[in-house]
Amino acid sequence: MEPFAPRPDGRRERTKSSRTKIINAYMLLVEAGEYAPIATRVAEAAGVGLRSVFRHFDDMENLYREANEKLVARVTPIMLEEPAGVTWKERMHSVWNRRVRIYSLVMPYRIFGSLKRYDSPQAFSYQKAFYDIESNTIDAEAPESVRADRLVMAGLKATLSFDSWRFLRQELGLAEEDAAAVVRQMLDASLRELPEV
Repeated sequence: MEPFAPRPDGRRERTKSSRTKIINAYMLLVEAGEYAPIATRVAEAAGVGLRSVFRHFDDMENLYREANEKLVARVTPIMLEEPAGVTWKERMHSVWNRRVRIYSLVMPYRIFGSLKRYDSPQAFSYQKAFYDIESNTIDAEAPESVRADRLVMAGLKATLSFDSWRFLRQELGLAEEDAAAVVRQMLDASLRELPEV
């Protein structure tokens, strides 16, 4: 005899679907340059009523948190890739190539986080975590002889930072490939003067 198969709970499926639509709409608005979309815009973009947004999320901070978790899940596999190369300088270029992919995905969210970081503990925490990861990645690849010079390390971190990327992309209006090439040139110039080990 076949085991009894429970019927799908239609209400639960609709709730899950509405929640996903709201998160996706929020993310699409941010990615389109609307860095702090209000609830009415999210509801409109999701095709749901305003009450539905607040039925699923207590406030916009909770919606921001869940959208950020979805973004983190998207970029974590890239962040975990092992840098390619034999020498530390080759690996540093690999770190930059990986960051170009990450920065392309997270740029609107990082801008939003920068705008919101002082009135949102969540945004402040995410921004700090990103900076720490970026800094630690460079520390892990640089040899001790380079790590010993804090100004050199500060220069490498500034060169490969999201802030450099944002400036080139947003303020100077460079295309992704041009911004990536500019940073590559700056990185080459910095690495040329540094020891191999």
